[in-house]
Amino acid sequence: MAILRIPTQKEIKRYATLFNVLVKYGFEDVLSHSPILKIIPKSYLEKHPETKTNLSFSKYERIRMVLEELGPTYIKLGQIFSTREDMLPLELIVELEKLQDHVPKLKDFDVVTTIEEELGIEKFKYFATIELEPLAAALLAQVHLAQLVNGNEVILKIQRPNITEIIEADLMVMKQVADSLEKYSTQAKSLQPIRIIESFERSIKEELQFAKEIDNTKRFAQNFAGNEFIHVPEVYKELSTDKIICMEFIDGIKVSNVEALIAANINPKAVAKIGVDLYIEQILNFGFFHADPHPGNIFILPESGQICFLDFGMMGTILSNEK
Repeated sequence: MAILRIPTQKEIKRYATLFNVLVKYGFEDVLSHSPILKIIPKSYLEKHPETKTNLSFSKYERIRMVLEELGPTYIKLGQIFSTREDMLPLELIVELEKLQDHVPKLKDFDVVTTIEEELGIEKFKYFATIELEPLAAALLAQVHLAQLVNGNEVILKIQRPNITEIIEADLMVMKQVADSLEKYSTQAKSLQPIRIIESFERSIKEELQFAKEIDNTKRFAQNFAGNEFIHVPEVYKELSTDKIICMEFIDGIKVSNVEALIAANINPKAVAKIGVDLYIEQILNFGFFHADPHPGNIFILPESGQICFLDFGMMGTILSNEK
């Protein structure tokens, strides 16, 4: 006899949020066969004045807006699919690409206290300065610029508060929706949404393990030691934990910014060729490759023209000599 699993309060809250956002952007049809309806209060159906306005946007714009509003887990899924032109329409790819740079910043985040408590140090023992305003907001973390007492510029990648709990609740909802889509949509079933979410779950949980990301960065650097075409950021392991990564600040040009590359006297075609060669080398020579190579994670250093991969939280492995 099957045991009915009762959703947790956090899961119910995320179900309600998903339902509300989908209705807000005119995707009620997605919910028509979904078990979500059984646990959402009827009050959510009564008043959604923003829906009419949101329907003035294209379907693909609304998909992107839904992912943005649902938060980090959904934005990350959209980022992954932003490079899958083999699976999705070009119009949707264009919208998903916008998710690579637009991530909301944390409000009322005490960066200094967080660093001191997590590292167990006083700020000025190692850091000359720490910028309170974030340099960038990533999906799982927020990035702050700092300067070490020796003058080196670094960035502090600090994991978002309660992000693990948020992702766990989101994944449960995603699995329920994927299951419903496979049951009631032949078109959706052909895309195997359950397998996609399971694969996504493995990768995003790995990305939450900052200690593993540090090890991945070190391994990647060892693989390309002496290669003049690539630069791997230095990681300060003594100033890093499973929730904070302290690493070299990279001031580069986003690989997709062709105009900026040309202005810096860098040949985009040469960059493309070297980039492909480096990626093939990752796969064929090492069997260990960057698994999230969207343009926001690949920079070109203007002075040297070297390619610099960022964010080693998601790595793929084909071959392994480990026993």
